[in-house]
Amino acid sequence: MSERSQRRIALSPARLNVFELMRLSRNVPLVTAERTMKLGPLADARRQSPDKISWTILFLKAFATVAARRPELRRAFMSYPYAHLYEHPLSIGTIIVEREHEGEPFPLNCRFRKPDRESLVDLQKELRRCQTVPLEEDKTFRQMSRIGKLPRLLRRLMWNMGYHWSGGKRAHYFGTFGISSPAAEGAGLTSILSPLSCTLHYGLFDEKNRLAMRLTFDHRAIDGAPVARALTELEQVLLTDLVAEIRQIPAASQVA
Repeated sequence: MSERSQRRIALSPARLNVFELMRLSRNVPLVTAERTMKLGPLADARRQSPDKISWTILFLKAFATVAARRPELRRAFMSYPYAHLYEHPLSIGTIIVEREHEGEPFPLNCRFRKPDRESLVDLQKELRRCQTVPLEEDKTFRQMSRIGKLPRLLRRLMWNMGYHWSGGKRAHYFGTFGISSPAAEGAGLTSILSPLSCTLHYGLFDEKNRLAMRLTFDHRAIDGAPVARALTELEQVLLTDLVAEIRQIPAASQVA
């Protein structure tokens, strides 16, 4: 590398917010469980559907459906004002959408409130909105940009308040679970850092439509056996409820 090609790059508000997210994650005792799922019938139904519902949306709704039946998937360990578990009454799923702002990737947090009660078509439309809406019109983008521009102490205070102050605020700002995967770019995540109690991530399909589904969880809030049962139920929901809903999507409801 020549001296002329070397340069220092100032940290953008987006990158500073990622630093704060990782700071919150580093003290969470995370464990990952994995289940190989056979999703051939779901892949076939999706292929034949007039709507091309993304895999992320399918997994979002399926996990929220399981979490509605299993309250332990909606719990979070809280350290303030004393150590306790907080259980949210409903699921809020978060998906990180990569947008571009001023020539740099901006990770936009797209939140889905009660995704188990929404149709796949409506969930897909909301994801598309997050991917295409002008960033200046997005409330989350404006909020994260303002926080990222604050001095470090104030920025850290804002992140700490949102995460530690109350379970309800944490669920509102961070979600009760997250989904993260670069599978659309041809890769999968085998491990992940997250401040959430449950984060779903997955690899790539093989030639037999098998998929390694992973759930990384905060061991303070949930144990391994319930997580294993949740992954088993997740596969069942994908192969029953979701297959049935995809097959009932009318041709007139195609997602733009």
